[in-house]
Amino acid sequence: MILIFCSSTNSFGQNKIISGRIIDEHLNPLADAVIQTLDSTYAARADKDGYYVLKVPEETKRIKAWAVGMETETFNLSNNCEFNLILFDNIIAEFETKAEHQERYKNRKRELPRLCKEAINKGIIDKNKPCS
Repeated sequence: MILIFCSSTNSFGQNKIISGRIIDEHLNPLADAVIQTLDSTYAARADKDGYYVLKVPEETKRIKAWAVGMETETFNLSNNCEFNLILFDNIIAEFETKAEHQERYKNRKRELPRLCKEAINKGIIDKNKPCS
């Protein structure tokens, strides 16, 4: 579960608004996915089409996103304000060790660039856009 993009506006130079879409690795929107600051002080829920808007302090550098049945992911915002995310299914195979799960997950994450490009080409998400 991962990917990234955002949209923002400044309010008196102290806050920015991050917005975008959260989808799964099958390129389906994730309704009710949660995006929040790492300390959970600021949070928002995606609508039925996976779109969200989150107001955060200007200095926020990292956010996390999660949804039921999906891996929780942490993202670096950089200077992006339109921030689209792809989350991966949380799959744990029977009798799989934690190390095996982490290795399999790491291999799945290597597919992110391809998934992102495919989602952009299909018009499901836009490219990341910097804050203005």
